[in-house]
Amino acid sequence: MEIYDVTSAVIKRDEAILALFDNRYNSVMIVRPACDEEGKTPYLIILEPDGGERLYWLEKFGMITEEEFQEEAKKLSSQNERQKLYELLDAELNPKR
Repeated sequence: MEIYDVTSAVIKRDEAILALFDNRYNSVMIVRPACDEEGKTPYLIILEPDGGERLYWLEKFGMITEEEFQEEAKKLSSQNERQKLYELLDAELNPKR
C-alpha cells in the first residue's frame, strides 16, 4: 500500500478521471479505472506525468492560469516534451482527427 499526501483533487466523471494534486510541489497524479481483457477484474491506472504532460493536466483541470501555462510551456527544454504537449492539446481540441 502507498500513501499520498494530496492537497487537491478533481473528479471529472464524464471522462472517469480523478486528478490528484500536491500544490506544494506542483505535482499531479492521474487515476483512471480500467478492466482486464475479459472485463472481469477492475483495477486503477495511475499516471504521474511530468514535463509537457504534467503541464497539460495542470492546465486542463484549472490548477494554473493561462499566463502560467504559457510561461511554463516556453520553459520546456526538449523537443519531445513540446511535441507531447502539442499532441495532447491537439487531441483535445480536434477529437475527430
